[in-house]
Order: sequence, then structure tokens, then C-alpha cells
Amino acid sequence: MSESEISEILASGVVIVIALFFLAVGLTIAILFFLNLSRTLAACAPENQAMAPGLVWLNFIPLFNIFWQIWTVIKIKESLANEYRSRGWESNEDFGFTVGMIWAISGIVSIIPLIGILAALAGIVCFILYWIKTAEYKKKLARVA
Repeated sequence: MSESEISEILASGVVIVIALFFLAVGLTIAILFFLNLSRTLAACAPENQAMAPGLVWLNFIPLFNIFWQIWTVIKIKESLANEYRSRGWESNEDFGFTVGMIWAISGIVSIIPLIGILAALAGIVCFILYWIKTAEYKKKLARVA
């Protein structure tokens, strides 16, 4: 084996290790995010849950998740609204619905050339904001329960 062949093999190995690292980081972030959403739903009384908390994990199914993310955002909003109503709490909030929908829809729009980059950036920002918002609702429901 020549030096150039050895260098190519090592470079390929480094690329594979880096790709696996980013895959593991992305998977960890997704697990933590969906765990947060599942626990947010679980913080609502069973009769107020518009979707069972375990159904959040269906977001890991490729292609199906494109539409399931939108469904998840809708059902989390409905569950939180139901819970607030049953507790007698007045609220005109959208329960993170707007940022959640922008996150979910930006994933679809991000495949469009040129516009996709902007959609992906908006999606990342809204993903973080939606995570923070749902975590705040989860904490509030647990604190007052």
C-alpha cells in the first residue's frame, strides 16, 4: 500500500467518525426534545390529553414525521388549552403553537433550494423556542399540581 492510499483510508475513517459523532449528537438532541414534549403532555390530566404522551415518539419515523410533527404541535396546544380550562386558569396564549408550527413547517420548506437555507435557520430558532416554551408549561403544570 502506498502512502497516498493509507492517507485516503485514514481520511475516510476520520470523516466516518465525525459523521457518527454528529449523528449521535443529533439523535441525543431529538430524544431529549421529544422526551420534553412527551412529559409536557403527561403533565396534563389524562382526560385533558388530546394525544397520548407516548405517541410523540412516532416523530422518529422517517417521512411520516413530516406530518406527525404538525399533528404533535396541534395536539400539545389542545392538551394545554384543555388543562388550563379544567384548572380554571384564564389564558389567551397560543401555548407555543405559532413557533411550533413554524418549526414543523420549516422542515418541509427547507428542501426548497435557496429558500430552504432560510427556512432551516428559522426552523432551528423556532425549534429552540418551542422546546423552551413547552418546558415552561410543563414546569408550571407540575409546580401548581
